[in-house]
Amino acid sequence: MLLFNLCAVFEGWIGHVLDQLSALTRDNEKDLQFPTRAQVVVNNLTQPESTTMKQCFFARLSKEPKYALANLDNLLTCYRYFKEVRNSLMHGGGMADNRTVDAYNDYRKIKHPADLGLRDCLKT
Repeated sequence: MLLFNLCAVFEGWIGHVLDQLSALTRDNEKDLQFPTRAQVVVNNLTQPESTTMKQCFFARLSKEPKYALANLDNLLTCYRYFKEVRNSLMHGGGMADNRTVDAYNDYRKIKHPADLGLRDCLKT
């Protein structure tokens, strides 16, 4: 149940943030759930860059322990794996399809907790 709800919460958060930025499109919603594609959306949403915002907020916030832009692709790789497992359970009768297997193989390439911005984590 936690897996199902976490995916829904994340997708809802994406929709809310994009709506607040007047950037709510189906493509943006989807792209923010995939490695590499999310970085393109983030780059597009932060252009043109505001010097004032960068000076006032970015310098401070980017030093916070939970700032994760450098780990974004790995975090979304992890999310994709759990999302595909969820999809297999919800829509595939619990049977993994090729997308689930591909997502698992991508997730297994993440070798160290630090690659996710963590000190420690469980691997499957």
